[in-house]
Amino acid sequence: MARVCSSVFFPRVTEGSPRREFRLLVVQRAARGRFSPLIPHWAQLPGWQVRSATSPASMRLPTSAMRPHAVLVDTDPGTAARVLRDFPEAHQVLHVDERTDPADAAGFDAVVCSSWWQRDRHPEVLRSRIDVIHEGIASAQPHAVGKVLSRDGRPLFRGGPVLSVLMDDWADPDDAQALAGALEQVLRARANCRVLVIGRPLPSVSGSAADIARIDLVDDPGEARRGALLALSRVHLHPGRSSQSVLEAMASGCAVVAPGHAPAREVLRDGVSGCLVEGANSAALGDEAIRLLDDAATAERYGREARADVARDYDVATAARRYARLLHGPLDDEEGLPWSALPCRDRVAAYSLHQ
Repeated sequence: MARVCSSVFFPRVTEGSPRREFRLLVVQRAARGRFSPLIPHWAQLPGWQVRSATSPASMRLPTSAMRPHAVLVDTDPGTAARVLRDFPEAHQVLHVDERTDPADAAGFDAVVCSSWWQRDRHPEVLRSRIDVIHEGIASAQPHAVGKVLSRDGRPLFRGGPVLSVLMDDWADPDDAQALAGALEQVLRARANCRVLVIGRPLPSVSGSAADIARIDLVDDPGEARRGALLALSRVHLHPGRSSQSVLEAMASGCAVVAPGHAPAREVLRDGVSGCLVEGANSAALGDEAIRLLDDAATAERYGREARADVARDYDVATAARRYARLLHGPLDDEEGLPWSALPCRDRVAAYSLHQ
């Protein structure tokens, strides 16, 4: 079994080292970065040694036996350029998003991004080089969150008229305005509805004191509790442009209502695993949220389909295998890998792309 550590230094090759040794260096923006959930899967591969780093002070290692065969990079342009300079003999793979300057990807052997809509934002010169591999998301497991009390001391229960919002990543002003308008509409129309806001505070929402009192903010619940809090809600209103937060809500069994643009359009099946509305339309978002709050059976069906979609199409172990092939090439003895029972779904979810 290979070890994972934070040092960029690999042990010297000695007699008795594993056959087909493969050394992988993962350079990320933070210690708990994009690829952290995948690293334990790579570390189980026969002969693989995995090291992770955030901003290595020195990457020039003294001998070829201590240098990586491949480097996977998700970091700032300056550190990425240093990786290119310091590991010219390694297979170098850069993760990009929709904001990446194509010039920053020049020189890398391979380029990868998480979503098709991100790939499509780039010019052809870069788009033609990009592999799309989502890093996956762990399906939420049922576990106790502890008693959750609303602002007025009432307990919140799964199955009640609770609407959740993840406020980590909204950026577009039109989306923020549409979200605020939709919440105001829901609060006015349904006096029994609670709104659970997870993350940073909402944009300005107007309404009566009684309406505003039904909004509860949990600013930093932590990863485990975050999924359990989402699972309390019948409906999830998605305001932002990150597919990861949509997938979190889907994995928790929420019926998601979202604007019908990327990224939600890429992961939600309208009328099957959630509801997409045209543009950033606050009235349409509010209407659909109210409809699902009133129709528990449909909301439950959407939630079941959403959970199944995430488990099938965004499995972390399958993502790890696809990345392993990109980094290493064909894998020997694949039938013996820890995830061998899982099908490789390299072309999943084609039904929802570019709608």
